[in-house]
Amino acid sequence: MSDEAEVTPGVDADAGADAPSGTSAESGTGAGARRTTRQLFSLGVGLAACTAVVAVVGERRVPGAGLPWAVVAASGVAAVVGFAGLRTDRNRPAEGRRAFESLGVANAVTLCRGALVAFLAGLLVVPTPFGWLPALLYGSVAALDALDGAIARLRGRTTLLGASLDMNVDAAGLLVAALVGVVAGSLPPWYLLVGVARYLFLLGERVRRRRGLPVFELPHSTPRRVLAGVQMATTAVALAPVVPRWAAWTLATATMLPFLGNFLRDWFVVSGRRERPFP
Repeated sequence: MSDEAEVTPGVDADAGADAPSGTSAESGTGAGARRTTRQLFSLGVGLAACTAVVAVVGERRVPGAGLPWAVVAASGVAAVVGFAGLRTDRNRPAEGRRAFESLGVANAVTLCRGALVAFLAGLLVVPTPFGWLPALLYGSVAALDALDGAIARLRGRTTLLGASLDMNVDAAGLLVAALVGVVAGSLPPWYLLVGVARYLFLLGERVRRRRGLPVFELPHSTPRRVLAGVQMATTAVALAPVVPRWAAWTLATATMLPFLGNFLRDWFVVSGRRERPFP
């Protein structure tokens, strides 16, 4: 599902239309965005410090591994924080007009999930057996996926920024976990299709737009969320070193088929080949 589908048409265009420029509403929104940016910067500094500490510990345990891991992990952390920093104006409800005046706990949790994905990506350049580390890192990413949404709903802080962050962290996490699993032999090579599925989907949407073809909005789908959750759980389990390779490959293959089938169904919807999802 593309980010554009999350945006309520017309909200950005007429935000603040009820008040003339220079009003307290606009200045309040600007102050809130600046505060959110400061909080993002502070969180980014904290995550960078954690990256440095982990790199030092890793270097002591595996000489020569700390620096390459830190470069990849720090790049990933910078990317996820930068992604949020460029979208502070979306830190608002889909139906609202004003951005919240702080980043919010739920968004902070999602950003920490993104940092864990970056830490996992760093393992791709570490020439040593991974042990339990990939399963623990990605298992934490998957477990916290339910937490950030629950916090947002409980505190009344569901936002366009949070939805976009969550979706992109989920997609990046699946791609990185699939790569790590394939490199380690925990997952079959064809499982990479799971990791690239969303990116191929977004590429297809972009190609249709460039060609002037219609791209229809995807309706909300509970099966889509369930299948994504099952796929994340399956990936985390398959990365555990105690799971036999034959069992992990069988489980991964069995669960990826309905997951990819759902992407195909969604493509039929956005491309207009079906007016509504399958039952």
